Amino acid sequence: MPPQSTIVYADLDVSGPQAPSAIAESIGRAARSSLISGQFDVVLKSLQLQDIQRSIQALPSGHERLSLDSSLILLDAGAALAFAPYRGTVLLSKDPFAEVDHIGQSLQLGADIMRIRLHDALLTAKRVITLDHAASIALASLLPSAPEQRALPSTALRSSGNAVLIVRNDDDDMADDALHMISQAYGNQEFEMYDPATAFERSWKLVLHLGFPQSSLPGARLCDAWAGGVPVVQLVNPLNLRARRRRQAGYLTDIVVDHGKTGLLCLAVDELESLLEDLFADLLPARAVARGARHRVDPTNEWDNLLKAILQ
Repeated sequence: MPPQSTIVYADLDVSGPQAPSAIAESIGRAARSSLISGQFDVVLKSLQLQDIQRSIQALPSGHERLSLDSSLILLDAGAALAFAPYRGTVLLSKDPFAEVDHIGQSLQLGADIMRIRLHDALLTAKRVITLDHAASIALASLLPSAPEQRALPSTALRSSGNAVLIVRNDDDDMADDALHMISQAYGNQEFEMYDPATAFERSWKLVLHLGFPQSSLPGARLCDAWAGGVPVVQLVNPLNLRARRRRQAGYLTDIVVDHGKTGLLCLAVDELESLLEDLFADLLPARAVARGARHRVDPTNEWDNLLKAILQ
């Protein structure tokens, strides 16, 4: 029998597809259906607010927690607070300290006490893995060594819908101009701004990325559209693109589509307007590109690699 791993989570201050419960369920499902599923035995444990409160009262900071028989994966700030200090794996989808004030108010405990306990959890952890680039940056200065950064595997957006999903990545004049153009030129088309809580609830005609994807949230990444076969149109400021290419050697495959292969790239708002007009008349060329782009992602292999990283 493979060793058992217990994934602990507490949905206290998050929503949407990257809520800890959703990540825990995805990991559990992937462990059962993986090509290497026989190597894993995963149990999920959900914590309520009172569970965290009792744990903090029973084991205040400074007390050593005894090891459990199974390996422990703590999936969020609430789980880390409940099990601190414990030498397990801490797997974070966001900066845990961003939730401290809210959790402290809910527990009727001071934010400073919460911060100290989170530091205990992180410093005594066997491993700290982040699924979000911003979380990795936030924790880097607090740990003896940088946390191990991983990506949540591709999550397929649903295709063949009637609406266009807009993901605004860059906060610049070009994005403003594009949104103004869309509202003026295509009032008869349905557009919806990206919302992590609703992105997977409906199907999409295409995804429009304004700028370089910065978020690691599912649905806001190019790979999620590719995995679902949803056509991608991307508008990028050419000055920003040249600057990126100077700073970063090689292809920018995670943040810029390869025109005609993984999506359609525009470098000006009037170019985007003309392209959208053509696509709304005939989406078949974009769908052909999207079919080819699906070969750029392999969610099954991505999950196998993540499972090995956190469970072995």
